[in-house]
Amino acid sequence: MDAYMRQAGREDDVAPGAAAASLDARAAAIRAALGGVGNIVRIEPCALTRLRVELREGRGVRQSDLVAAGALGLLRVSEHLVHVIVGEDAPPLAREIAARAAP
Repeated sequence: MDAYMRQAGREDDVAPGAAAASLDARAAAIRAALGGVGNIVRIEPCALTRLRVELREGRGVRQSDLVAAGALGLLRVSEHLVHVIVGEDAPPLAREIAARAAP
């Protein structure tokens, strides 16, 4: 049973603090792919697995960089609003990105 649980995504082998460092790195990569701190007007978690992001310039989003950062997809709602599908890490990612994007 233990072998099955490890294959199903259990992460007992992750060192304390590694998850936080990974979250920080992922947030930084997503922030950059969204056009950087100056392009983000507002960010919030949405539907548990998405980031709702209001942007100054929607064309500044680099979808390939979002995917490289671990995003599962991008939904362009309007010219200045996107949803980035990130999985269940949406709330902590939104907090980390918002903390760095705040003036």
